[in-house]
Amino acid sequence: MLTALYSGISGLRSHQTFLDVVGNNIANINTPGFKESRVRFADLLSQDLTSAAAGNPAQVGLGVRAAGIDKNFSQGSVMQTGNVLKPTVQAPFKCHTTSSFQERQLH
Repeated sequence: MLTALYSGISGLRSHQTFLDVVGNNIANINTPGFKESRVRFADLLSQDLTSAAAGNPAQVGLGVRAAGIDKNFSQGSVMQTGNVLKPTVQAPFKCHTTSSFQERQLH
């Protein structure tokens, strides 16, 4: 009975971490340069109910935890600002600037 309660509590704690990360993503969605975060989950322990000698062992999970919070560093959308002095940095490390006289690409 206690293992079921501990398993449920660990799930609630992990879900709270997930909600915190989602709330942070929503709060900063319009911030320039903000990169979203994602939560990774992992099992804490598993208890064997039947042995592996019988073929396919039966296991019961004993909880979950947030294994980590990862940032998404993929290229975001490019916005036109109308200012020729604001360069755009695009992967892989290209800088594209535009002026009224000529257009250059720096590598």
